[in-house]
Amino acid sequence: MTDLTETPAARAGKHVVFVPHETLGGVGGIQRYDRRMIEGLAAVLGAAGGRASVSARVEPDSAYRAPDGVALEHADGSMARLALRVAHRARAGRADLVILGHAQLAPVGLMLRRLPGAPTVALCVHGDDVWSIEPGRRPHPVRRAAIRSCADLVFSVSRHTARRMREDYGLPAGRFRHLPNAIDTPGEAARDPVARPADRPPRLLTVSRMDPHDARKGIDVALEATARLVERHPGLTHVVVGDGPERPTYEAMAERLGLGGVARFTGRIDDAALNRLYAESDLFVLPSSKEGFGIVFLEAWRQGLPVVCGNRDASCEVVTDGADGRTVDPHDPAAVAEGVADILDRPDRGAALAAAGRRKIETVFSDAAFRRNLADLLDNRSGARVAA
Repeated sequence: MTDLTETPAARAGKHVVFVPHETLGGVGGIQRYDRRMIEGLAAVLGAAGGRASVSARVEPDSAYRAPDGVALEHADGSMARLALRVAHRARAGRADLVILGHAQLAPVGLMLRRLPGAPTVALCVHGDDVWSIEPGRRPHPVRRAAIRSCADLVFSVSRHTARRMREDYGLPAGRFRHLPNAIDTPGEAARDPVARPADRPPRLLTVSRMDPHDARKGIDVALEATARLVERHPGLTHVVVGDGPERPTYEAMAERLGLGGVARFTGRIDDAALNRLYAESDLFVLPSSKEGFGIVFLEAWRQGLPVVCGNRDASCEVVTDGADGRTVDPHDPAAVAEGVADILDRPDRGAALAAAGRRKIETVFSDAAFRRNLADLLDNRSGARVAA
């Protein structure tokens, strides 16, 4: 395991330019990943006498402040203008590596790769930003060519995403590196895993966007599973957090399933309200089949909840069936219901699974683990080379 107090020759004096997706002050998963990357680069390079620069399309009113020692440059405007700014910074600062935070930044990589004496370019990929939701459907030829040619390396948050991207773009395995996502370790707002009292009706919690392209998040399957559990668990409730164009569809489905007094849709809520719901719930369920990583399960563990998720995507790279949660067929409501019942029928087991998940955050998916993995990439260590 990498010791960040060491100063490996591969990292000493290195200059890395990072290009985030869009804005850095937002609350989305990509924005959080970008901020973690910047802070990780500052820590990893700073410990070795290196430096990090950021060229970002940051909104003027963004509240984000870069870590000490990190040069942050705003490049509002077109992709071409951003590419020119990055190229100038890379050449003037003798950059060793340019990291692009999202596949939409492929045009920047294409321009950099054509420069004389160009630095190494790496592309961060997250999930369905680089693979098709529909099996067998391939990306547009122009997009496929751009993604194939824009980077020397691909930093993938999961092996599932790397495998799907390799299939869709025909990329060699040697180009991929594994850089798992992470989450802050539990703080004061988090709840320790506790067993539900046997005399209290259970509450399920689902948190997800409700946009059309998120149909495979599995909210419909989770509702069908709940309908199968109502008689088995009298007083059961299921709270669904999130909003989007498909919310009326799910609300109508809940009514058809007879869940009028069981399922409650909250819409979008703030962090304080969400933390209260975590504290009042007993199990997190999201049988998704489109997760490129599955950070939502880390968030549930951090709040003390056991998890039931799908087994057809990167969810099972995060959750290990029977060890720290249940992974089930995300297309089978009966399988989801049995996974939920397995935990609800044995509250002590649910608390044990959640506690194991909390330990996994601290050892595998913490900010410290992210920085160690990032240091391995910058040091060209073999352990981080193959992601697929």
